[in-house]
Amino acid sequence: MVRSSWRRRVGWLVAGLVLVGVPAAAYEAGQRVRSPAQAAADAAPPIPSVITAPVERRVLTDAVVFRGDVIAAGAVEVGAPSLSAETVPVVTDVRVGVGDPVVEGAVLVVVSDRPVLVLEGLVPAYRSLGPASRGLDVAQLQDGLARLGFDVGDDEDGVFGAGTQAAVAAWYREAGFEPVPSSPDDTVKLAEALAGVDAAERALAGAQEALADGRQVDPGAVAQSEVALGQSQRALNSARDTSTRAIQAADGAVSAARREVDRLVADPLATAEQISAARQVLAVAEADRARIGGEQAGLVADAEDGLRLAELAYETALEPPDVDALRRGVVDAEAALTAAQRSYFLVSVSAGVTVPRGEVVFVPELPARVSSSNAVIGASVGGGAGAGPTGSEAGALGAGGGGASSPGSALLGLSIGSLEVRGGISAGDRPLVQEGAVAVLDVEVTGDRFDAVVAEIAEEPVAGPAGGLEHEVVLDPATEIPDGLLGANLRVTIAAASTDGPVLVVPLAAVSAKADGTLRVTVLRADGVQVEVPVEAGLSAVGYVEITPIGPGGLAEGDRVVIGVAGLEPAGAAS
Repeated sequence: MVRSSWRRRVGWLVAGLVLVGVPAAAYEAGQRVRSPAQAAADAAPPIPSVITAPVERRVLTDAVVFRGDVIAAGAVEVGAPSLSAETVPVVTDVRVGVGDPVVEGAVLVVVSDRPVLVLEGLVPAYRSLGPASRGLDVAQLQDGLARLGFDVGDDEDGVFGAGTQAAVAAWYREAGFEPVPSSPDDTVKLAEALAGVDAAERALAGAQEALADGRQVDPGAVAQSEVALGQSQRALNSARDTSTRAIQAADGAVSAARREVDRLVADPLATAEQISAARQVLAVAEADRARIGGEQAGLVADAEDGLRLAELAYETALEPPDVDALRRGVVDAEAALTAAQRSYFLVSVSAGVTVPRGEVVFVPELPARVSSSNAVIGASVGGGAGAGPTGSEAGALGAGGGGASSPGSALLGLSIGSLEVRGGISAGDRPLVQEGAVAVLDVEVTGDRFDAVVAEIAEEPVAGPAGGLEHEVVLDPATEIPDGLLGANLRVTIAAASTDGPVLVVPLAAVSAKADGTLRVTVLRADGVQVEVPVEAGLSAVGYVEITPIGPGGLAEGDRVVIGVAGLEPAGAAS
């Protein structure tokens, strides 16, 4: 080990010694008259008593000791699922508590009888997922379903199609919950509406490109407009067919109910209660007929608007080049896209299996651990009359009820990844600790001890709990720390430096610095003679310093070195 840095460190730790005499105290008044010689002898200072310490040979080790907390490598907060405006968000079941493991596919908590399930994934759940949804979040949902053993069929990667809907439905039912229902007709209508949106988007892109270039629309733009026109026509046909079938079914229900009323009225054996009940059925059927007729008329009208706009966009695409016309083409294409998107929205809100935002939580790494809990059965989510327990206190209550969750707080806190230790070393100790250094972690409460390695040291210091500047230190345990120690505060010891083997060491007080900057120790020989021996200093730790004699005379283990005089300051002063 290189020792020069430690020699420089000791240079300013050791100060020079000056031995001074201690004046004798005066005798009390009334002492007998003494001879001048006796008086002079009595007035002389007493013979000083030299304090010495042995020269030792041993391994010298310097250490940095500080406190650290056991934390997880990452954390995730779990909130409540999205609910309808009519539903009051209340915790109705809690499936996990503080310290419990969290595995993929598990139900963590239930809010108003809707589950919060967990899958592994890096993209957070920022939206609801439904038929024809596309994106990385859909892809990681499909991956999670596959790991749980649910097949998404022929769906494209990242597209929420019929296979994904079926897999989600099977997963929900296995967990004990009903998903939003779907049907084959819904899937067809959604696909047609989405195709209309795609065609309108392509038409808009072509119109925008034509306007930017200031040139005649090329055949490709015309073809796109034709495709958009065809898609809009098919969407209108589908809307009309669906409307006709729905209205016919509603008319049939009304006719059947009216015939039943007429039959009962004509039947002399029919009771008044039977006739009244039949009339109530007829009233419901007529109300459903009126509602369905209005809804279907709206869908047909939207499809007709989309067709008219697509026709206008197609006619505009065929017009000669004109900047104004090109601008109008962009406006018309934008309107056509808006109409197609609205049509898709109206279909999507009433069709298909959906995963509401918050019902599936994506966690970067599983299994995880529950580190905190605000979930209490009977508590309203997001505030209410009073505040309920938080953190580990809530976890201790388990299924206890009453109160309300803290406003805006998460239901659960999850810790992910392996456990690590974070602490802070003072700015003064920073030069003594390097990344890769070996550390020992002591849990005083349990008596456990773990080896660790310094994984990271913050470059810039920050104010520590005691007010001084500290550098944050991250320690990676060599063996896995048990989950039960999550949150524990422990002692961290880092061997900052050590000699290569046994070396000569003396107390720091035995080393003094001369005016020329050289270092000395004073050796008390067996005959009582004091001899100064020049030395070089190495590593210093726990009040001792490594020394190497310079020149003749030497220094050996067991020699006595002067560290002070009784009644006086030490022979050497460390600063």
